[in-house]
Amino acid sequence: GSSGGGGGDDGGRSVRVPSAASSTLLHAKDYSRQARAAQQAEQTIVDLGTMFQQVAKMVDDQGHELLNIQDNVIGAQLEAEGAQRQLLRYYHAIAGDRAFAVRLLLAVALVVALLVLFYNR
Repeated sequence: GSSGGGGGDDGGRSVRVPSAASSTLLHAKDYSRQARAAQQAEQTIVDLGTMFQQVAKMVDDQGHELLNIQDNVIGAQLEAEGAQRQLLRYYHAIAGDRAFAVRLLLAVALVVALLVLFYNR
């Protein structure tokens, strides 16, 4: 009969691919898809590697910046301590000179008072 796929189905058979060829074509498509997926994965890994290298460089640069900041803070602290020592020395020098200045002023006042007393007689 004609309903069985015998003589009158030429149009259907020319479009239809035999089973072995169909299986090979499907495997080729799968391999192609897998190859594209592998290439995308490889590119993603390369991109991630590049990003990690950039992040590592940024972290390294930040580490150097932190060391510079730490050195600057330590230097400023040493300068402040040196300035404090200088101010204390200056204060002690002024405090000692102040007592001397008061004594000198009293001595000059005494001399002036004596001179005024002796010359007004």
